[in-house]
Amino acid sequence: MLETGFNKEFGPDKVPMDMVQMAYRKFRRRYNHAELVRVNHALVKCDEGLSPAKHKAAKKVAKEMYAAVAGPRLSLKEFVARTRAVVEKYPEQKYHTEAITTDLRGRNVIEFTTAAFALKNEVEGTLSPLIKTRFGYHVIRFHERMAARNDSLKKVEAEVRAGIAEQAKSAVFNRWMRQLSRNYKVEVKMQVLNGTMGAAPASPAAAPKR
Repeated sequence: MLETGFNKEFGPDKVPMDMVQMAYRKFRRRYNHAELVRVNHALVKCDEGLSPAKHKAAKKVAKEMYAAVAGPRLSLKEFVARTRAVVEKYPEQKYHTEAITTDLRGRNVIEFTTAAFALKNEVEGTLSPLIKTRFGYHVIRFHERMAARNDSLKKVEAEVRAGIAEQAKSAVFNRWMRQLSRNYKVEVKMQVLNGTMGAAPASPAAAPKR
């Protein structure tokens, strides 16, 4: 009952500042980053050392994948389903799909980031030309561009609070309860407890005298 009342009153403005600061430090890259591009990505794996025949086969699979995801806007789930449907026809072929958020500073293979950033002004769903890296053949589908950010905690405090309020609720309640237990004596009154559990059963009646 006490926790229910607490939860009704708790909101982002009640999150303690130490928790807000901790969350800001933990997720600092969310608020301070270079320009980013988010893409859906399928890789048909084919290392550089493999034979020309293996490369030819991998490229054929990648081209089929490319055709399968071209056209209408797809969710990541649909993108994965369509690429999987292609590769399932080639059980010997290894591949990988994922959503990737990348910048242009070398965190990923340069051919990949260059192709991804070439899409940044396009509409969602635009495909990059099929590209090859040392890992194999890549199908890259544009999802969104994220502008660079360099935001101080003061600027994004409300955003941070809103983002962690639900997670912080339980921790703040437990902190508050520990504080109460330190400041106030807790006493269990058995008679009250018994009263809440119902009256004790009556003693059996004495047997009538003969």
